[in-house]
Amino acid sequence: MDLLPEDELKGVLNLVSIAKKKRKIPSPKPVPSEPVLGAGAQPEKPGWWRKFKPKNCCAIDIEKVECPNPTPNVKPKYILKAAEVAVVDFKGNILYHTKIKHHPGSFRVNKFNKTGYNSRSLMNGKDIEIVKSELNDLLNNKLVIGVALENDFASLDLPIGDFDVFDLQWHW
Repeated sequence: MDLLPEDELKGVLNLVSIAKKKRKIPSPKPVPSEPVLGAGAQPEKPGWWRKFKPKNCCAIDIEKVECPNPTPNVKPKYILKAAEVAVVDFKGNILYHTKIKHHPGSFRVNKFNKTGYNSRSLMNGKDIEIVKSELNDLLNNKLVIGVALENDFASLDLPIGDFDVFDLQWHW
């Protein structure tokens, strides 16, 4: 709309307003959304997270790469696997940060992908089983906060139901 002169913009807005009145399109009503619960995850009572002290809260983010599906001729052709994991405490201090080992050529490199990984970026990472064990120890008895955590935990093959999670996507 910045391309139109102000007088033409007013005219367009007026025409849109008239068209809406003629079509009598009702205003959209907000639709309450329900959280998508992963296997083993149970909906909790409101305010359940308040039992955690700030020192027992952390946030996690996992960058992922697309790896070929190990089951041939099954969709999806590629599945998301964890590439890099970062966990911070309540004050933003880094508690854990590592890359996960992927051999060159074992994941799809897309020049439009914003992760910045190339085919050799992850070859010196930690073994996935070590990362899973370290995360199990670190996240035990902590409130894990994040967005789309079900995808993050699935990319590590960790059951989300084994952790206390507060997924912002479920609540907002």
